[in-house]
This record gives sequence, structure tokens and C-alpha cells, in this order.
Amino acid sequence: MCLRLRRHGKIVYVPEAGFEHDLGTSSRREPWRGIARYNAGKELYFRIHHGIFQAYACLLLNRLGAIIRIFLKPCQAKTFWRVLTDRRG
Repeated sequence: MCLRLRRHGKIVYVPEAGFEHDLGTSSRREPWRGIARYNAGKELYFRIHHGIFQAYACLLLNRLGAIIRIFLKPCQAKTFWRVLTDRRG
């Protein structure tokens, strides 16, 4: 968001400002869906701001990371497999 704001004006930092994000609240029942959405967001960011080549590289690295995690964390293999196969993000 800062990159988009910077293109349309300036960014002003207010140290006293607070921000609270309830991380993971929407994906507690299906944690794999949160990971898939996060990856889809990264891929969209790269496609918009850096071009198709970098977006494709991001997609490949996301998928490679999920494949590696399947072998490193076999108890969570089902989660990472769902991340790999989910097309909705």
C-alpha cells in the first residue's frame, strides 16, 4: 500500500499512531487458506509493480517453498499440499 500511496503523493509517518491487526483470525479453521491468500497477494504485487517475469518467479518460489515444506514438515504436508493446489487464493 505504501508503494501505491507514494506514487500518488507523499507518505507521512506518525510515530504516535497505532495499528492493530488480528493476524490469522479469518483463517483459523483453514490455515492453508491464509497461506494461499498471502502467496496470491505476493504474486499480484509482483505482477502489478515489477512485471510478469518477477511475478512468475514469485509463483515458482512460492510453489517450491511449499514442496520443500511438505518434506521438511510431514505432519503438515496436507496443509502445504492444499496451498499448492488451491487456485482461489
